[in-house]
Amino acid sequence: MIDVLLATCRPDPGMLKAQLESIRAQRGVEVNLIRREDAGGDGARGNFAALLEMSGAEYAAFADQDDVWMDDKLERSLAKMRELEESWGRDVPLLVYTDATVVDRDLRPLDGSLFHRISVDPLRTRPEQLVMQNVAYGNTMLMNAALRRLAAPVPEKAFMHDSWVMLVASVFGKTCFLAEPTLLYRQHGGNAIGGRRVSPGYYFGLAARGVRALRERLYANVRQAEAFVERYGDASPLALRALVGIDRRAWPVRAWTLLGHGIRKNGLLRNLGMLLAI
Repeated sequence: MIDVLLATCRPDPGMLKAQLESIRAQRGVEVNLIRREDAGGDGARGNFAALLEMSGAEYAAFADQDDVWMDDKLERSLAKMRELEESWGRDVPLLVYTDATVVDRDLRPLDGSLFHRISVDPLRTRPEQLVMQNVAYGNTMLMNAALRRLAAPVPEKAFMHDSWVMLVASVFGKTCFLAEPTLLYRQHGGNAIGGRRVSPGYYFGLAARGVRALRERLYANVRQAEAFVERYGDASPLALRALVGIDRRAWPVRAWTLLGHGIRKNGLLRNLGMLLAI
């Protein structure tokens, strides 16, 4: 049994219909669909956080309201999960995440690989690599019950539900990337995170938004690290503990903290931007 946790917020009826049909068409697994409409302004993080606490199955998968799943999405992820269980056991927090085909709102292909499009290495899974840049998108995830129980409840200070779950899995369990697309990831301008192509125009756009916008995003990740340390204490990696209270230090100390603890994003320009804005 797999709980599919579908968060919706004023969905486009046609897109939601296509997503629901693709979830119901999953083969080789038993699906329990749990849907929650965000009527109170919870946002994607809060909506998925509530759904995670509603789950009680052996496995759980997040679902966005506007994607289309391949009919063997869960079957392939579950097969990989079974391999992890054979190696590590079911009591270890386990997470499988996959690639995705990026499409436009009419499902026309934009890129056969999400990670190619966003120029990110999906195997960058050490805590110091994840703390400022998550590499696992929630709509591709399958987690076991041990991870669900350890990660829940998702704190309000988490950057996003998927970045929190991935960080917990990286620190306390095992993660595995399935280098195959398992869904059509629809891009339509209203995505909570999205899969925007990384190009010179992408960086010019960041520069146009200014250092303040970049700093706000960085410190949202810092707040998540602080929440992690509050929850898990001394079991938290040193890199995460080093970020606690970093905003109260002078800029050279802040930059040195990142460098000294190996806190990195993917790519030279991203790292330069992080060091300048922190």
